[in-house]
Amino acid sequence: MFTVLQYLYLLRFPLLSAGALALFGPAATGAAASLLSGMFDLTWRQTLAVAYFAAWVASTCFFSTQLVLLYARIRVGLELPPSWKKTCVGVQRATAAFCLLYAAAAGLFLRYL
Repeated sequence: MFTVLQYLYLLRFPLLSAGALALFGPAATGAAASLLSGMFDLTWRQTLAVAYFAAWVASTCFFSTQLVLLYARIRVGLELPPSWKKTCVGVQRATAAFCLLYAAAAGLFLRYL
């Protein structure tokens, strides 16, 4: 359990970035509508640009997560969680789970465009 918390600590910036990306769209139509009014009134070209940059944010989060999961044990000296030590499938499953998380964050953001 402690090792998983250490990995989550190392993943704090990608996770916070994905959380901000996911919550920005709902906040613009919900609680902070008066603060962010007009933020999502875009033309089709502006929508394309925003979608492009949202995809870049999600991919940046994904690649930095993948680097942490693959190389944290070498750079920081962390051991792999016990469930990951048996095979390399554990790292691949974690990478796939984070990829889905970041794609969902970008999708939630783009839903409110």
